Amino acid sequence: MTLKSIADFVCMLSGTSNRLLVVLFLALAVFGQIRLWRQIPLLGNIFVVIILVYFGVLIIFGPDLIYAAVHYPEGGALLRQAKELGLSSIIIGTDGGYDPKLLEIAGDAAEGSYWVTIGWGDVSSNPSIAKFRTGYEKCYGEEPGVYSGLYYDATHVLAKALSISSSLEGEDIQKSLMSVTYEGPTGITKFDQFGDVDKPFTVYQVIGGKFVLNTHATPKENRNEYK
Repeated sequence: MTLKSIADFVCMLSGTSNRLLVVLFLALAVFGQIRLWRQIPLLGNIFVVIILVYFGVLIIFGPDLIYAAVHYPEGGALLRQAKELGLSSIIIGTDGGYDPKLLEIAGDAAEGSYWVTIGWGDVSSNPSIAKFRTGYEKCYGEEPGVYSGLYYDATHVLAKALSISSSLEGEDIQKSLMSVTYEGPTGITKFDQFGDVDKPFTVYQVIGGKFVLNTHATPKENRNEYK
């Protein structure tokens, strides 16, 4: 990946034709933010550079909101850089960022950001969440991330399907999966004819260094709201 190709890529994303400006921010990213490169793998390094360049363009245009489809390593870096560069936009991220490690990486730069999770609901609407969290913290000594619950439920769904499958052939296992109904910390898992599941979504906001529940919607509410 060359300097020109990265500049062209960022110009394409931002809609700006000022490649010189983009290259300037790229230079600042490379020479001014090297310390971040020791904390994130190689692909993450490239992502951080792109973030920095893109932030330069964002500062110029000043958007009200940034949608960030990232996991917690990149999300933490994004939040820190946004704060260091003085970007005041509201940042809304996806479930890959909903993890205690995001708060460790970003520190107070995470404050006020929003994170939307799919299938990781509110404790009051799903008692299984509290049970899972307690068991996870007892076993691993840390809070579970959103994928911890998804992996847990996926394992149980597969185990249940295998227990009722007529054989270990792929087609028979698939038929069993389609007939399974399982309730765990991420809600009810039941596949429709397309192999999709209808899960709740929850929006958390970082307040006081913690993920605080902002909005929770059940699958039925999702359909009514967005149909």
